[in-house]
Amino acid sequence: GLENIGLVEGDTATQIENLPYNDVSARIVNQRAHILQKLLHRHHAREASEVVFAGVGRVTDAKWLKEKIAMWADDTMYDVCYRLRLVDDDDDEVIQLGNEKKTRICMKTADVAKKLGCTCRELLESILLYHQSSRQSDGAILSSAPLYP
Repeated sequence: GLENIGLVEGDTATQIENLPYNDVSARIVNQRAHILQKLLHRHHAREASEVVFAGVGRVTDAKWLKEKIAMWADDTMYDVCYRLRLVDDDDDEVIQLGNEKKTRICMKTADVAKKLGCTCRELLESILLYHQSSRQSDGAILSSAPLYP
């Protein structure tokens, strides 16, 4: 439970709801970075080694991450998005290439990309970058705006 991550300690418990939004948001972004790094280490260690061994600050930097994922194969990009549950295609089409079986990007993702006027690769890249990058909350943006125009 929460005891394991140091949020609850006896009577002076710090509930997640009582933390400032930015602390919770940063914690979530850091967790996502660690999850991505563990997934890549387990399934794509050679191809994504720079991301696996990078610091959290780098992994959450959209510009840096975009440069690194540009070097990944299309199958790797799809596999990472699928394992992170960022895309949900149940109709995987397996094609035989010599002695190797490869999973082709599914039609649902391709259809969405076509409707948006981009390639599957660009769509998956955008989804992954949006999921991994840190952003300001709407509340933080509004609170920094002037009260009167």
